[in-house]
Amino acid sequence: MAIQVHPAVEFYSATAKSDEEIRIELAEGKLLDARAFPVVKDTAYDDKSLNIKEYVQDNKLTWNPPSEGEWKVAVSVAVPYRSFYLSDASAEVFLQQLYQRIEDMVGQKAMGKSLAGVFQDEHPPTPRDIYTQELADTFQTMFGYDIARAIPALHFDVGDKTPKYRIDYFDAYLAVVEKTYWKKVYDWTADKNILTSHDNWGRKNIYGHSQGYIDYFRTQRWFSAPGFDDAGQRSLLDRNYYDTKIAASIARLYQRPRVWNEGFHSSGWGRTTNQTLSWLAATYAFGANLYDEHGLYYSLNASTWEHAAPDPHWNQPYWVYYHKISDWVARASYMMSQGQSVADVAVSYPVTSLLADIEKNEIDYNSYMHVSRLIYDDGMDNDIIDDQSIIESVVQNGLLKIREINIRRLFLVLRKPCDYRC
Repeated sequence: MAIQVHPAVEFYSATAKSDEEIRIELAEGKLLDARAFPVVKDTAYDDKSLNIKEYVQDNKLTWNPPSEGEWKVAVSVAVPYRSFYLSDASAEVFLQQLYQRIEDMVGQKAMGKSLAGVFQDEHPPTPRDIYTQELADTFQTMFGYDIARAIPALHFDVGDKTPKYRIDYFDAYLAVVEKTYWKKVYDWTADKNILTSHDNWGRKNIYGHSQGYIDYFRTQRWFSAPGFDDAGQRSLLDRNYYDTKIAASIARLYQRPRVWNEGFHSSGWGRTTNQTLSWLAATYAFGANLYDEHGLYYSLNASTWEHAAPDPHWNQPYWVYYHKISDWVARASYMMSQGQSVADVAVSYPVTSLLADIEKNEIDYNSYMHVSRLIYDDGMDNDIIDDQSIIESVVQNGLLKIREINIRRLFLVLRKPCDYRC
């Protein structure tokens, strides 16, 4: 069985005046839609758009605008593309070729015992443009119209419906990719009783989160031990609050048992044991409760292999004392993973607003984390809360109840410019 070939959406657009003919050569594939939008003050208006699919012949669009003014044409074509995303069958192949091989090597009895977990570093980004019939059907069921109508809004402003089109598209897309990939991996590893973790793309940046995985919470919640890296030589006050807080919040909101620190990338061969424990204590205070070193090098290739140093093991002069560090880590990790952590303040994760925007210059959406750090530095722990959790919450006795969490104060990040203290 091989990875399946599914279509990806090739998108074409062109702008012309009423006396100009529009000609577009199209890739060979399934025509999803061809639509012409009248343009007024740089906005292509969807509510006045025309269906021009009949003008596509032999993979070519030829069309003349019917009236004065400027027109923008958008054409979507599904063309063959090799990807395992949005495919149940392909995800099963992936599980067999990667995760099942782990079990085959170590043996079934080792799973969840001597083999406690698997770390996935820098997972490939999730594409946004795969097209399947299941996606089209899911979209139609969820929103009651054809997914092709929403695609132009992913590329340019189509008027008042732009945010709706964009969010409808991403909601349906994520629903399918969660079911066909992310949750499949989670279910397989949960059945084998092993932890899975990550240090994935988009570090310290919600724009990077979204570029990599569309909605970071909806994809990364399917790791049983959400993770991060706390890299480099920095002071205690400047350790990686951002990514630790995201991972810890996902773990609390979705009842994941561990928050996995894969440190300390690029911190130098001269890093001391005191620095290791001090930096680790800072991330544990932020919410982590499991630790592994970024590097464990069985060979240094005659000192030519220095990627993401250091290795704190037998290549270091303090190796003879390393068991004391390990004992501290084991005790601290156990203690920090017991009971139920309490944070009765939450800050919204504004990815829906980010995804709804065509222009990204109204607000720096990373301001939500500035709010979180201000609250934390004032002595109040807090969670970053995703839209899905807010939607599923209920209000009881003045509290926002989300699964096992009670929120007393919720801070929202607005789409318009606003000082985060307002």
